[in-house]
Amino acid sequence: MPEHWLIIPTNGNKQPLGYQWQLHPFSPSQMAKLLTQTGAVQVLNKHRGFYPVTPQGIGLLCGQTEPEFLLAVDVDGESAHAKIQELSRGRGLPKTVAFTSGRPRRAQYLFSLPGINHQLKSCKISTAPGEALELRGTGLQSVLPPSPHPLTGSYKWLPHCRPDQAEVAHAPQWAIDRMTNPVRLSELLKMPRHSHFKKTGLRGLIARHSTRILTRLCSF
Repeated sequence: MPEHWLIIPTNGNKQPLGYQWQLHPFSPSQMAKLLTQTGAVQVLNKHRGFYPVTPQGIGLLCGQTEPEFLLAVDVDGESAHAKIQELSRGRGLPKTVAFTSGRPRRAQYLFSLPGINHQLKSCKISTAPGEALELRGTGLQSVLPPSPHPLTGSYKWLPHCRPDQAEVAHAPQWAIDRMTNPVRLSELLKMPRHSHFKKTGLRGLIARHSTRILTRLCSF
């Protein structure tokens, strides 16, 4: 596992351990050393103190590392794969480090954007009931193999896609675009200002059309 990856301890239900866990990641060697020596790692509590936990799994903290920005494309279901074909104009995803929970047509693919000071916001696109395409950026984590999964037993690397078998590919341009381009409210609503706006203002208009706004947020 690359040493610059930022690792988060997790429980058996995919949840990160510790208060403000995004601010206290470990390097792979740090976590391995602590678990070998003490069987636990120190995480923060809400009173700003540290306490030991024995993680059942580990997660990769997406976002900026020293040499690159790491993002995860989380593909949940057949409709999410179809969405990728649409967004990539039929090119699909390049070969990269990838893993799965074992559920049908569900997998995560890691991508890199070299350099520093990248600002990529996470984005989730609902593609069908119970299915979605999620682009994970700063502040989100993706649980890594061989961590436990509550439904399938454990996460597994896809064939020939372990970190020692494949390079983390450069992020597709369509993914970068959707994580960086701002979306204007007028573009989300695509409707003229009308009497409801005059009566309730922007807050009322957003409340009235919240579902429509959220649906369109990641359609660009």
